[in-house]
Amino acid sequence: MNNELKDLLRSVIKEELVPINDQLNHLKTEQESMKKEFAPINDQLNHLITEQEFIKQAVLDTNEHVVKMETILDNQHNIIELLSARSIQQEVELKRTR
Repeated sequence: MNNELKDLLRSVIKEELVPINDQLNHLKTEQESMKKEFAPINDQLNHLITEQEFIKQAVLDTNEHVVKMETILDNQHNIIELLSARSIQQEVELKRTR
């Protein structure tokens, strides 16, 4: 009778677990469906992240070029001021000699 009781208990437990197993299988199926549904979104996010890195590098490169251009413009401005001062000084000296 001990074995019969064990078998009966096993049978009852199996019957009670059937709906739970069915629900788990349903959840697994839904989860797989959702993974497939979100795969393109994940791909797009990865693509955006990659593009963002390229944009970031382009901005850094552009910033570097702008800094170089600012330096060149500052140097040019200093040269123009120096040349203007020399020109004015030469004009003043020329007027004095006349």
